[in-house]
Amino acid sequence: MTSKWTGIVAATIAALVLAFGVPTADAQLTKDEAKCRSTIGKNVTKYVATAWKAVGGCHKGRDKGKMGAGTNCNDLGQADTKGKLTKAASKLRSSVGGAKDKCADKTTGNPFTNVLAQYGRCPSPAWATDDGGATNGIDDFAELSDCLIALADATVEMASKEIHGLPASPSGLSKEQLKCRGAISKNAGKLVATVGKERNKCQATADKALGPISWTCGSFDGKGKIAGTASKTNAAIAKSCDLSKNALNSIESCGDTVAQLQACVTNDVAITNGGGTVAMAFELPGNCPASFPVLFNGGFGAQLTNSELDSGYNGGAHDVDIVDAFQSAVLTSCDADCANCNVTEDPSPGYCRCSNDITTTCDQPFAADVANCGGNICDCFFGPPLSLSSSGTPVCVINQITTPLSCNCDGITGECNGTCDIALVSRLHSGIGQTRPCPTCEGGTCNGGPRDGLACTVDATHPDFGPGAIECPPDPGSKISDLAISLSLTHGVASMPFGTQCDAPLAASSCACAVCSGDSTVGCNSDAECAALGAGTCDSNGGGAARFPNACSDGVCGVDDVASGQEGYCTGGDSVTFCDDHLRQNGRGLIPCASNADCDALASECNGGSCGTCTLVQGRDCYLDPIEAAGDPSPYGGDMGAIFCVPPTASPAVNNAGGIPAAGRVTINFDYHGMCSDGVTAFEAPGGSNCP
Repeated sequence: MTSKWTGIVAATIAALVLAFGVPTADAQLTKDEAKCRSTIGKNVTKYVATAWKAVGGCHKGRDKGKMGAGTNCNDLGQADTKGKLTKAASKLRSSVGGAKDKCADKTTGNPFTNVLAQYGRCPSPAWATDDGGATNGIDDFAELSDCLIALADATVEMASKEIHGLPASPSGLSKEQLKCRGAISKNAGKLVATVGKERNKCQATADKALGPISWTCGSFDGKGKIAGTASKTNAAIAKSCDLSKNALNSIESCGDTVAQLQACVTNDVAITNGGGTVAMAFELPGNCPASFPVLFNGGFGAQLTNSELDSGYNGGAHDVDIVDAFQSAVLTSCDADCANCNVTEDPSPGYCRCSNDITTTCDQPFAADVANCGGNICDCFFGPPLSLSSSGTPVCVINQITTPLSCNCDGITGECNGTCDIALVSRLHSGIGQTRPCPTCEGGTCNGGPRDGLACTVDATHPDFGPGAIECPPDPGSKISDLAISLSLTHGVASMPFGTQCDAPLAASSCACAVCSGDSTVGCNSDAECAALGAGTCDSNGGGAARFPNACSDGVCGVDDVASGQEGYCTGGDSVTFCDDHLRQNGRGLIPCASNADCDALASECNGGSCGTCTLVQGRDCYLDPIEAAGDPSPYGGDMGAIFCVPPTASPAVNNAGGIPAAGRVTINFDYHGMCSDGVTAFEAPGGSNCP
């Protein structure tokens, strides 16, 4: 996640806010009911603060080598090594609905139903605590305690995962990196505790007046303590985390710059988590997010190596950066507990354009739009044109969405159930140059392409090639091919075996992908896929490059333990040499070379008028069998992966540069943020009590 969903799938403001038991605000509090609410508030606030201390202390110990690297400190079950959280949970259960119940009449023993009515249902991610009760909702204070504990556990774990990450080898981090991690952890925990303490006191004071039952302190900071603690948090991050992007990326927090960390840790995580968890102690109104603004590859803290594209078998087009922070809008419609939300397109961010005029936005995706396009089709795009440059062969790709998005996701956590399917037609064009494959949008005008010098608005920025815009397309005359690509993105593990027979002279070996013998535009991994389309068998290269398992000199692809278990490299020492002074943002080489003359030839296109010398040697990548792409959900973001077959293009140079037909793999980092129905207020999970 880290985002933080990587290009924006932004959502509509007009979506419904669904309720699952809206609290009543007309009942008048009694003195004992006020004490009940105060007891719930104090215990929940203490529980949340204790949970943050547990994960913070665990990460501190893990970073110092005092506990095993295999310890998942974002799991409270493993982080609560001293049992303090277990004790806090027992106290909450005893005080609310248990042996020392403060929420029942002392004389009759009857529970305070007016208070209980403020908690309609237990929402995601703790909706399962409702199961087995008398009603499809919170039936009693014992069930409420279980719900609040489960909600606190889930939201703290997910927030911790976002700001702490879980570096595989913390012992390999520098002293400065560990100092930064410590500052983030310590100050985030303090800020969450301050938000909870101040707003809990505020509500207890309001309840003592014995007015109508309601949550009134959602934005309270009367003494400025929250703002003061937030300021200290930002100052600590600025002091301790002034490191390079790669250094910050390695600590696995939610930002690659100081500013990104401040925005993420302070506002998007600590204040939001603190506000949401103290509010749930007083009410669970049942608001689901009305919309999902989701950022693909960016927003705050897109981690540099989490979003990338691999394509082709020869490794030349692996570890490729993709566009940052683009929008491909989504609209949600959720069930009552927010666990299942339908995700579809929303044209409002401007990624849908008239087929006859890309400068005109439209709002009738995939249909004839009379009002905006004069009856022409409203086309939608998966971000602006995508610049790719590998093995010295640049291409510019327009990715057009061809059918409605098909996803079902959790409205609170952002985790999608099953796969999120996106059907694309990728329109390949010859690139302008190795350091600028697509036209860019600079200073409000297009640089290159048929709209060179005309007005544009930046839609997203490629980390290697600069700002892009839908309004700055490649030259139509440079078109190579249209490729049908189907992405089935998942938070789980996508996997594709080497399921086809390779071409001669390695016909005895297995390859990942081919094309259907009856339709060379269809990439396939098995005969069954082609048979289903009446397109023959999966055994052709369609006129593309001869299909091999990899381009390793000895044919052996091994696990790259340094990168991840998904990555492979040629163990025989195969390598590629690059110009050393013009790299991708992920640190990989961009301009391949055989001598310094190759670097000098492109000097005018490189930063500072020099591409460096031909001295950067990097190993050759390859695909392991099976090919895997691991996703990773997070409430504030996460990763989704997909594997697909790439059919050949009409350009032998492009086919040979990547080695296609072959498999493609994409891992996309994203940010997820729920919004209230006003389209302005950020949704505070889990109950959305802050929504107007």
